[in-house]
Amino acid sequence: MKIIPLTALAGLALASIALAGCQTTIASTSRFYHPATTRTYPPKPEGFSIAVLDCAPKQKFEAIGHFAFTKSFSDDIADGPFEDGHDFMIAAVKYNARLAGADAVIMLDDSVACDSASSAPGSTSAKVGKRSKRGGAQNSPKSDNDTSGIPHGGSMVTRTVDAQMIVFGR
Repeated sequence: MKIIPLTALAGLALASIALAGCQTTIASTSRFYHPATTRTYPPKPEGFSIAVLDCAPKQKFEAIGHFAFTKSFSDDIADGPFEDGHDFMIAAVKYNARLAGADAVIMLDDSVACDSASSAPGSTSAKVGKRSKRGGAQNSPKSDNDTSGIPHGGSMVTRTVDAQMIVFGR
């Protein structure tokens, strides 16, 4: 039996994560979903509307899973279908919730950070917006489509989502 050093395995894992990030699709984000119960629920139909909540609902619910994911986007996608990555991340959350059979998701974190790709003096790294673990926006843009706080011209936008998948009435 051949023994592989732990450092080689760690390097291989990091390389595979870096390569996987280059070809991330909404469907490929399913590896970031982790069930919170052994009970399984049938997937919701494709057109099912998953509610995205800022905090826990007042009605009874059961947490069935957790989804956490971070992805970097270059600022040139602002002209594409996923704006600054927000739409992609929300689509990934809803896709995984639907597959898990969730009725809704509670967003624990929905944040964005911007880093200038330039190494010139005065380049910036700025945290643009973050949702706290208790819900409610902190330092967030005025609307979901407002990217005025995101620097353009060679910058990267890093989005993070952390969501709890829930079913109602359990």
